[in-house]
Amino acid sequence: MARVPYVDRENMDEAGKVIYDRIRKDRNAPEVGQQFRALLHSQKATSHLTSMGTQLRFHSSLPEPLKEVAILLI
Repeated sequence: MARVPYVDRENMDEAGKVIYDRIRKDRNAPEVGQQFRALLHSQKATSHLTSMGTQLRFHSSLPEPLKEVAILLI
């Protein structure tokens, strides 16, 4: 059981739904992972965090091993 309740898309305001949908699209996933659903209690922080993660993971010219180190450190 999670210590922080997961946020459901249906219970979010329009700004939150935009962030939720962007996370799903960035990861090409049918649903947003539970780790992000827990973070979505703070929508602005989640938006910044996932944007940075997406940039590092999918759009960076860094070598793969260095990407993994960067992801672990952030």
